[in-house]
Amino acid sequence: MEIDHIRGYLGKVSNSVYMECGRWVCYNPNIKLHQGYKIIFSAFFESQGTKYRIGGNSQTWEIKHFQPLDKFTFSCCEKSSTEIRRQPQICKKELLFDSNFNERIVDSSQWKREHFIPDEANFEFCSYQNSDENSYIGGGHLFISAKPFRNEEDVLGTLNLTIGCTRDSLKECTMTSDRGFILPPVVSARMKNKINFKYGTISIRARLPMGDWLYPEVYLESDKPPFRRIWIAYARGNKRLITKERLELGRNMLFGGPVLDILEPERSQYLSYTKTESHGQFHTYQVVWEPTKITLWFDNQVYGKYGNDISSQFNDPMHLVLGVGVGGIADFPDGSITTDNTTKPWENFERLQFKKFFKARDNWLSTWDVGRSYMEVDFVRIWAL
Repeated sequence: MEIDHIRGYLGKVSNSVYMECGRWVCYNPNIKLHQGYKIIFSAFFESQGTKYRIGGNSQTWEIKHFQPLDKFTFSCCEKSSTEIRRQPQICKKELLFDSNFNERIVDSSQWKREHFIPDEANFEFCSYQNSDENSYIGGGHLFISAKPFRNEEDVLGTLNLTIGCTRDSLKECTMTSDRGFILPPVVSARMKNKINFKYGTISIRARLPMGDWLYPEVYLESDKPPFRRIWIAYARGNKRLITKERLELGRNMLFGGPVLDILEPERSQYLSYTKTESHGQFHTYQVVWEPTKITLWFDNQVYGKYGNDISSQFNDPMHLVLGVGVGGIADFPDGSITTDNTTKPWENFERLQFKKFFKARDNWLSTWDVGRSYMEVDFVRIWAL
């Protein structure tokens, strides 16, 4: 760009032109402009060492009047379809949530750690406790660890989580063993982020847990009925898991997608899957949740797409959940055969599930000890659409 006027040529200012908010901006405090000055401007681009002019010859614009800077302000914000309660304006591609786990402890301003005993939905074989032994930060990563009990006396007596319990029902805050019913034989952790949002791009880099009857809990969840989930990363921790129908459901099968109910058949009705041979490594899991579609990504590859017929059922605000689950009534089909050719030690919906699972601990504990029975998270990021 050049500046000219009746008294002579002022010079080139091309090095002062830059892009801002989709507009070309020129700022140079060393040049003073007056009415009557002419600005001669051209646009070029360079490809493989050759420069090309855009739009033919140079164009000239004469300064006729000036406008105060405060009247010339413009907003860079292009409104997004993403919604957050009590946040009226959200810009497209705005970073809404960024957790890199560089603190010494879990950031309580970003995350709420759960503290309860599951008594509904999947009836996991663990309690979720707000403990630094089960959810902690090290080396810039978040660790969520499932820690089993090994002795009979550990699963007898009373488990009292009433102080700090994150559930309203008393039976989810305290439990006593009785007549064959033992306490949850595993202590694990689950946490959720503190922003509820509607629509966005969620990206998580993590290593998923390994070990028989473990699974990651990485999903979006609504807060009010009808409860909905969008799985972001789900893979059972068993090295090998074959159903009675000869389906492979081991750790090399990654699942994700919309979940309309915690129980089958609605639970798996719309899930997508992909096969991976590197379960023990870090991967990036991503979901793009839009008003008219949902898209699943695994390491920059799309493996699931859903149109408006499905996405329209996910129009309530959701929060992000991270955790490690154990056992339960919905994740492992009855009669499944695991790594060492042993059969799943409990049946879904039977009364003494905890006890049968715990009695088989010599089989599954060895897979936890030699494996990596924790989930390790590098970062969590949420962007507006």
